[in-house]
Formats: sequence, C-alpha cells, structure tokens
Amino acid sequence: MREECGKSGLRVGIVNPGMVDTDFFDELAFAPGEEDVQHIRADDVADAVMLMLNQPSGTVVDEINLSPLNKVIRNK
Repeated sequence: MREECGKSGLRVGIVNPGMVDTDFFDELAFAPGEEDVQHIRADDVADAVMLMLNQPSGTVVDEINLSPLNKVIRNK
C-alpha cells in the first residue's frame, strides 16, 4: 500500500501499540498491569501519531512499535 500511495504523495505508516490503559479492557477478563511501566498511555499513542504527521513532506515514518517497559497482563 505504501508503494502505491507514495506515487501520489500520500504517506502511509503504522503504529503498533502494546497494551494501552483504556476502557477497552473494562468488559474483558484481563487488562494491562496497573503500574506506569506496565502499560502504555493513550497520550503516548497520540504522540506517536503526531510524530508521524509532523514529518517533512518527503519523509515517511514507516512504523512505530510502542511497548510498556514491563509487559504485564493481569487477570481480573
């Protein structure tokens, strides 16, 4: 997709967030860990998207992988 879109000037990138501390997990039997180093904040994902969007027109950030420092999945 990136190759096809690049010809028209459209930039394509991917943000791969790990477990983000959001309401998504409210109805599930598991959630990210509660400590700050055990989940990603939604603001951090938004910052990654803004990083991609704020690049000069000739620059593409292909992919950003966000992970908490300590990956913890807690059962509820």
